Amino acid sequence: MLKRFAGVLGSIALIASADAASSRSWSHSPAGLASDYLAIQDNRGNGELAFVMWLAPPIVDGANANAEVKALLRQNVIIGFGFYRVDQNTGEFTVRPSGDVEVTTGAGVPLKEITEAKRNPVLAGATVTMGSMMAKGMGKLGAGMVWRTYAAGSVDACKPGGLRVRLAGVDYTYDTPVPGC
Repeated sequence: MLKRFAGVLGSIALIASADAASSRSWSHSPAGLASDYLAIQDNRGNGELAFVMWLAPPIVDGANANAEVKALLRQNVIIGFGFYRVDQNTGEFTVRPSGDVEVTTGAGVPLKEITEAKRNPVLAGATVTMGSMMAKGMGKLGAGMVWRTYAAGSVDACKPGGLRVRLAGVDYTYDTPVPGC
């Protein structure tokens, strides 16, 4: 019973915190501001949750910032996403099919996906590492995230424009430049 109660409380806490539109940013560092902005959590109601995360150069900050990592994130758009159902009685998360995911510029121009087979070793390693980190850090939620890569084309997190990710019938948009640039 206690285990079930803890699961429900955890789900309630997650659902209550999942509405990014009403949250406040606590970070004051450029990387923290960017990270807050680039992670979208959508509580769609009725136990449905969606997560979208864009890995963009502004999240890499400080004296130890790796120029190669920043370059990788400038040349490629790396998007993580997940669509879930939360059983409101047990708190159990189930990964739901997200349908076709579309990633476009803010103007609606589709980005060219770099399939897993065509990713260079560094890009492949980055996506595998993110998937592993999210699974370890977020458990089943993180393990349910899918990571895709796209050629950035005209998308630049620190220049005017934007990015749109269509997930399970809903458009999630990023205005650029993102906070922290």
